[in-house]
Amino acid sequence: MHKTYYVKLERFIDKFDKPLALYKLHGSVFNTIVYTPQPDQQKIRLKDNYAVSRFLMEITDPVTGEQKFENLWDEVAPDFLSGTTNKTRFYTGDPYYKNLFNHFENNLLTSELLVVIGYGFQDPGINEYLEKNFLSRGKHMVVIDPYKPKADLLEKYKATYILKDVTQVSYQEYLEQIPVELKPKAE
Repeated sequence: MHKTYYVKLERFIDKFDKPLALYKLHGSVFNTIVYTPQPDQQKIRLKDNYAVSRFLMEITDPVTGEQKFENLWDEVAPDFLSGTTNKTRFYTGDPYYKNLFNHFENNLLTSELLVVIGYGFQDPGINEYLEKNFLSRGKHMVVIDPYKPKADLLEKYKATYILKDVTQVSYQEYLEQIPVELKPKAE
């Protein structure tokens, strides 16, 4: 049995305008790279959804002015980062990842609180970003993990540990992690 229907897919648009930034820094989130039709052929990253077999783009036909769907060419292999060796070559080489890591660095520099969930502190490249742009500046980090990660970085800098799974942490416990000077003043 085969069904066909159109679904509008999310895509990366490089917009970071919210006060809360979430970063997923390893390969369990897939992107598919597709290319728009000629002549401008732009590279677009889409979240890879299960069972998507063909990518189309709605365009305006230059001759008729009517809307139509144009097939997009997609790369066979998903855009997938994993492991400390593979990721480090993308930190500065690929413009997409360079841009993301620039956002990551700038957000670390301007943030007052960092909540880390599900990261074992075993990636030297990520640890360098954390240390240089956040921890060495005396800023506060909260680590949520049922097992306290063992890493040199965590021995060097003070952090607050919540030894629970993220699903076991209450809203009140999250609020308690916000330093008093950062909490909004009651009116």
